[in-house]
Amino acid sequence: MAPLTHRTPISTGTEYGGAATCWSASSDYIFFASNGKLHRVKSDGGLIEEFPSIEATKCYSPQHSASNDTLVFCSESKTSIGVGLIRNPLQSDISQCRVESIESKEIFHYDPACSPTNPDSLILTCWSPPNMAWDDSFVRLYSIKDGTFRTLIPTEDQSSAFPKWSPDGKHIAFVSDVSGHYNLHLCDADGNNVRNLHPSQVDVALPNLWGTGTSSLLWITNDRIVFTTVGENGNFDLNVIDISSGKLRKLTDVPKGIFYDLRSTMDGIHVIAHFSNQAMRQILLINVDTCSHKILLTSGMKMSEEVLSRFVAPKKLRYMSEGVECNGLLYVQDKESKERHPLLIFAHGGPTGGAANRWYPITQYFASRGWAVFFPNYRGSIHSGRKYRQSLKGNWGLHDVEDCKAAVEHLIALGIADPKACVMSGGSAGGWTTLSILIKYPGLFQAGIPLCAVSNLGAFDVNTHLLEMHYNQTLIGTDTKIYSERSPHLKASQIVDPILILHGKDDTVVPLLEHAIPIQENAKGIVEFKYYDGDHMFDDDPENARDIFQRMEAFMNKYALAK
Repeated sequence: MAPLTHRTPISTGTEYGGAATCWSASSDYIFFASNGKLHRVKSDGGLIEEFPSIEATKCYSPQHSASNDTLVFCSESKTSIGVGLIRNPLQSDISQCRVESIESKEIFHYDPACSPTNPDSLILTCWSPPNMAWDDSFVRLYSIKDGTFRTLIPTEDQSSAFPKWSPDGKHIAFVSDVSGHYNLHLCDADGNNVRNLHPSQVDVALPNLWGTGTSSLLWITNDRIVFTTVGENGNFDLNVIDISSGKLRKLTDVPKGIFYDLRSTMDGIHVIAHFSNQAMRQILLINVDTCSHKILLTSGMKMSEEVLSRFVAPKKLRYMSEGVECNGLLYVQDKESKERHPLLIFAHGGPTGGAANRWYPITQYFASRGWAVFFPNYRGSIHSGRKYRQSLKGNWGLHDVEDCKAAVEHLIALGIADPKACVMSGGSAGGWTTLSILIKYPGLFQAGIPLCAVSNLGAFDVNTHLLEMHYNQTLIGTDTKIYSERSPHLKASQIVDPILILHGKDDTVVPLLEHAIPIQENAKGIVEFKYYDGDHMFDDDPENARDIFQRMEAFMNKYALAK
């Protein structure tokens, strides 16, 4: 392939990511999103052409179908994420391409894809506020000809998502938690004969519930599906299932870590998978018959074997909080002595997210320096079933706080953590939890470090991106009194422990002025702060990341290790 000289970034242009590219069905063209517009370029290089678009929308997550030569995509306006169609996207004069919108009563639509064999049939995931995709969502078949929808599982209080056509167009695979856990489901092309293909008390592993176009399952032949499930110690298992017999085989000789964004090579044997664990991020080519794999790409700097040998793999730890079993991942180096470790609790973001064995440098930076690093999967986290995940509804700022507190107490009781050397940290929603626990339990931690922390609920509702605009209605409710009671920016004067505030100057999701500055100005304890050039993901910049780690280390050593 000739290299592209296009300088505009290939991206969905949204804060929550997702798919931005796809091949044409014949592999002669690549379709991609850039600056909210869809483009095409021949696979061997050449002129990049821009498609006509729907006015006042961002277009992304394209999928091309050979059955009707239609490019289907997500079309995001200020009030909704809809679905658009471009007819005949391969015609010579791109300006003549006809763009249409699908009418739907729902507000959000993800993963649209036309049938590979039926020109009239399209599949998608949809839902409406105040629900998020993991609350109540539906997989629906859409008739392009009639403009009608059919819901595959019409039951309320369940989440169905990630639909995929079989190569021959005879079946649709998708995931649903109607059983209480995300399980792999199957139905016929017309939506009939819906069944749970592999009933299990273990969730299909879904590392990205926020973006469209990603995949934790794929067809490799007309009768075999590869999909991920939650494994041990934060790892994901990679499985192959035969849809005729229901026989499942776990791929046992693949690396330990998490697999995501699976892609088929169309040869019926190999799968391309993004892979991550405690030491690296890679793209792997995996033979599902032999379990052999080839590394196609390793991102980031190359590290020596001596450095890699000091990296710590996580261990899953279960503990009780308010009578509920919680879990999390513990990174700690083995010691011959029984001396306790200083402890860093790091709350994940979301808050509907979860800790997994992925490349996250902060864990290795501090674990290699003698800290025990614990990522709690507090109530509301993914990968522990629907009931556990939904338990945070109405309880954000309560359950997450109590579960982090219980984690500290459990690690102290086990003899792992030094009760006089504990630090609380987290980013975004995890920063909210950090501030909330410092307010409610002064003295439990010797220091706190919120990163790009949410602190002002009212401002968050106004400034956040479209997808999260109604999120707080499920996490908190609509009572303004509760908003005031739980917003850390109104209780910053109750923070008496040393605090290091790290935030991006250009953060539009959690603006500095409304979230970080009130904490800086009103906290009563020692306050240090650093505001970086960059947005909500300011730590993605290598120079910023280096400064963050060094600044955190100096702060933690000064206030948590000083005896």
